[in-house]
Amino acid sequence: MKRKEIAVISALILLFATTFSLTGCSKAPGPSDQPAKTPESTELPANAPEFAIDPQFDEAGDFTDGLARISVGNKWGFINKTGAHVTGPKTDATPTEDPEDLPSEGMTRVRISADTGSEMGNPYDAGYRYGYIDETGKSVIEPHFYNAGHFSEGLAPVCTGEKWGYIDRTGAVVITPSFYWADEFSDGMAVVTTEEGGSGWSYIDRTGTLIIDPYKYEEVQKFSEGLAAVSPGHGKWGYIDKKGAPVISPSYRAAGDFSEGLAWVAVDNMCGFIDKTGAYVIQPVYEGARGFSEGLAAVRFNGKWGYIKNPLKSSLSGTK
Repeated sequence: MKRKEIAVISALILLFATTFSLTGCSKAPGPSDQPAKTPESTELPANAPEFAIDPQFDEAGDFTDGLARISVGNKWGFINKTGAHVTGPKTDATPTEDPEDLPSEGMTRVRISADTGSEMGNPYDAGYRYGYIDETGKSVIEPHFYNAGHFSEGLAPVCTGEKWGYIDRTGAVVITPSFYWADEFSDGMAVVTTEEGGSGWSYIDRTGTLIIDPYKYEEVQKFSEGLAAVSPGHGKWGYIDKKGAPVISPSYRAAGDFSEGLAWVAVDNMCGFIDKTGAYVIQPVYEGARGFSEGLAAVRFNGKWGYIKNPLKSSLSGTK
C-alpha cells in the first residue's frame, strides 16, 4: 500500500472514532447536499452508463486521494478505484456526523471539552471549543471557538458566540461575526444566513459583502464551477450564476453541486446528471446519487451503492 493511502486511512480512522455533536452554536439546518433516496428500481435501461464498480455497498462516499469510504452492514472500510478493498478500519463504530471532516488545506478541525462546561444560559454553548491542528498534529489555532467549519480558499467559518464570521490561517478574524450561520467558501463565495432559525439565505464575497438578496430564495447551496443550486420555494430547485441570474429553471425536486462539469438532480423520484445547460448527460435512472469526484460518482441502484464513470472524462487518472 502506498504511503499516501496509509496517511489518508489513518486520518479517516481517527475522525470516524469521534462523533461530533454540533449542537448549541451549530450550523443551522441548511441546504442539503445529500443524495435523494427513492424507491428501488429493477433494471437499468440500455443507454445507462456501465458501472465502474458494481452496486454492493449500503453507503458510499466520494473519492479523495484515490480512496472512498464505504459500508456493508455496520462495517466501514475503504476501496480504491478498482473497487478493491484497501486495508482500513473494520468497525461497528459510527463515523463522524460529517463524513467529509478531513484535513483541508493542511488544517484539521479539532474540538475539546470546555474546562468550565457549558456557559449557563448560553444556548450557543454546547460545552466544546474548536480549533485547528496542522498535518503534524501541532496546534496552530487554539480551541476557543464555539463551533467552526473547514478551511477553504484560505478562510474558515467560526462561531465566536451568537454569530458566525471568518478567520484566516493565523486565526485572525477577517470577516466580522455577523451571521447566524456561515458555510465554507467555494468559488470565491460563501453561503450565509442573515436571520436566526435558518432563514435569510444569501451569499457573501471575501469582503463579507452580501451579493444576493437574502429573501429571494428559501434555500441555497454553495457555488461550484460558476453555478449554485437554489430553491425559490414549492420544493423546486434550479441554478443561478454569480450575478444571481437564473441559468437553469427550477424544475427539480433536489439538486446537487456541479463537479467535473455535471450535477446530480432528482426528478420524478429518480436521479440523473445534467450539464450546465440543463441537458441530461445521464438520464434519471438511479435511486440516489452523489457528485463526481476523481472521475467517479456514487449512485444507488436496487438498494445498493456503486460507482459510475464520468462520461465527460475520456479516462480516469490516478487509478490505484
